[in-house]
Formats: sequence, structure tokens, C-alpha cells
Amino acid sequence: MKQKVNFQLRFYGFELNDAGKVVTTTETNTFSEALERSQSLIEKLEPYNIHPTVIEYCKPELLQKNYFHAIHEASKSTLSRIRQMNHSTADGAKLIEKTFSTKTPSLIINGNILQSDSEKNEYNALKHLLLTINFSYRNSTSHQVKIYNPKSELDATTALILISKAHHLLDKCECVMFID
Repeated sequence: MKQKVNFQLRFYGFELNDAGKVVTTTETNTFSEALERSQSLIEKLEPYNIHPTVIEYCKPELLQKNYFHAIHEASKSTLSRIRQMNHSTADGAKLIEKTFSTKTPSLIINGNILQSDSEKNEYNALKHLLLTINFSYRNSTSHQVKIYNPKSELDATTALILISKAHHLLDKCECVMFID
């Protein structure tokens, strides 16, 4: 409802904030500009079938257009999910490496027991996707000050699609061994 009200108000240089107060903002001049400003990234992501777990982890940050923290929160969701699946207390790359070891796997995809090259390739692809998420989005944002690492809506879209893909692949996994 607030988005609909703000859609109209922005043509006059005003918007309704979260506290219910009308505040001044940059005036909108065109319909397409008003539409762009009124849509949240959550709505824009709908065609990409973003995994619900991703949105669950970063919804407040997305609604605030705080893409830096949205990416960081969403990136933590994959590690949390792996820990839930195999009851591990490990974290980061160590968790991913132990979980997706081809010698002693903890999680497997689609019941595959990693006998063929194709099964191993699919398994390693998921492992490396998770490592990419960990190193690119979780670790890098943990050690940088926000002002030096601004995130755009496009950066957030790319990150959330990758993180979502990891969750969709994890949906196909089952635990075959608990690790610690």
C-alpha cells in the first residue's frame, strides 16, 4: 500500500516513510521513473525464481535497498543450510570442503554416489559454487567497510541469483554422513 501511495506522491517530490510521515524526496518526472523507484528488488527478482530461503535471510535489507548487507546476509544462508543438513559445527570453506569431499562425502546430489565423471563434475560444480559464494560475498564483505564496497542493485541481483542457484541444488541433496 505504501508503494502505491509513494508512486503518486513522488511526482510531487514527496514520499511516505516507514514511520508514516510524509518527507521530501527527489521529484519523479516520468511514469517509467516512478515505476522503477516504486518497485523493490524483491518484486524485480520474481521472474528469476529466487529460492525462498534467500529472501528469508535478507528481506529487511532488500526492502531498505541496503544491497551491501542483503548480499552478506544471503551469503550466510548457504553455510547455515549445510550445517543444518549435516549437523556440522564447521564454518566457511572448511565446512564446504569437508561436506563436499569426493572421498568421504557428507551430502550427495540426487542420490548419486560419485562413481561416474559426470556425477563428480556436478558435485564439484556445487562445491565450487558454494566456495565462490563464501569467498566472494561472505568473506569479502565481512572484512570491508561498507563505504569502500558499495553494492548496486545489479550486483545484488547477480549475487542473489547465484546464491539461489546454490539453494536449489542443495534442495536436491541428501545427507549420507554427519560431520563435525
